[in-house]
Amino acid sequence: MLVSMFSLVAAQGMIQDLPIEENGGIAVNVQDQTTRPFDIRVNQIISSAYSLTVAPTVNSYDFTLNTTAGLAIGDGIALLEQNGMPQLLFGEIQNIAGNVVTIDTPVPFNFTPSITTVFEFDNDLTVDGSVTAQEFEICNFFQEDVDIVRFIWHCTDGSAMDDGNFCGITELTRGLVLRKQKADGYYINYWNVKNNGQWGELAFDKVYDAKAPAGTFGFTSRLTYGGQSKHGVVIRLAPTECIQLVVQDNLGALTSASLMVEGHFVQN
Repeated sequence: MLVSMFSLVAAQGMIQDLPIEENGGIAVNVQDQTTRPFDIRVNQIISSAYSLTVAPTVNSYDFTLNTTAGLAIGDGIALLEQNGMPQLLFGEIQNIAGNVVTIDTPVPFNFTPSITTVFEFDNDLTVDGSVTAQEFEICNFFQEDVDIVRFIWHCTDGSAMDDGNFCGITELTRGLVLRKQKADGYYINYWNVKNNGQWGELAFDKVYDAKAPAGTFGFTSRLTYGGQSKHGVVIRLAPTECIQLVVQDNLGALTSASLMVEGHFVQN
């Protein structure tokens, strides 16, 4: 079929001298993409009752909001704008003076107040989801599709960790569920993890970090989707779609827990 298609296209004068492999396929030169990558932890949006009042200065750490009521030092805050290409800023609040917020990351772009979305978020997974499940997510608020290629789970605790535990606590009852919320409101469930050993079954890549003096034990697992030696596919989010981690147990005894999501915007 590949040879027939090649012959037809060549006969029409559209291409010439394409290299053909022994199996009849066209030789491909794989090149890196140049679309915008991202690394964002799954989070809960606490409030979106904020807006910019003036465009922030590039390389400044400050921006002015309509109100800072409900915000505190240490809170996460994000700015998103679709302006030709996606513009994103995620930071942690370092100081609040009136309506001026100072964060830990320099402003990369003169965000436009009238079209910028501002929200407070929390990416700390040490919550109790045993009674009411807690959903942490990343949603595609932009016009471009998003491809997710990798997840990195990380947790710390004062207790030693092994394959039978979940981080440093006992094996979970209901587990963590990763799923995609589709634009039609339905879901695709990908997996459920209840202990550290199951992270190894999913990802193979997992590391236990020994406790340093006066420190904590740690556990990290890297789960990759993109790449022929991995899943061979990516998880694509169309506009309005979300990737969700559902916490169905009590993780409150952990010192920290987070899930980093890595991917890129798709070429138009």
